[in-house]
Amino acid sequence: MGHFLEAAGVPTTGISLVREHTAALRAPRFLWVPFPLGRPFGAPGARDFQRRVLHRALALLERRDGPVVLEDFEEDAPATRDDAGEAWSCPVDLAPPDTASMADPVAAVRAVDDAIHHSSLTMI
Repeated sequence: MGHFLEAAGVPTTGISLVREHTAALRAPRFLWVPFPLGRPFGAPGARDFQRRVLHRALALLERRDGPVVLEDFEEDAPATRDDAGEAWSCPVDLAPPDTASMADPVAAVRAVDDAIHHSSLTMI
């Protein structure tokens, strides 16, 4: 998608968790991060660290040495209690979907949004 937006004059950036995949796609302006899948901004709750990741990705918008820029984020994510061997799980407790509600995708998205909004989590 980035290629189409870039061709229309809209600069794009992104965060990659799989460097080889992003390199093969030749996507414009991506920041590769050495974090586990599912954690593109690093450790949950580490706001200062997450902001550094976000600022580095956004700073790629200023780069004009493309068409492909794939920069490596050199820092490791801070350790969390999950690193002690606890299994990862979805931080949002969602009830099993009501198959009748699947006919209305907007209602399904609203239900997820409401669950996230009522939790104490951030989206980055």
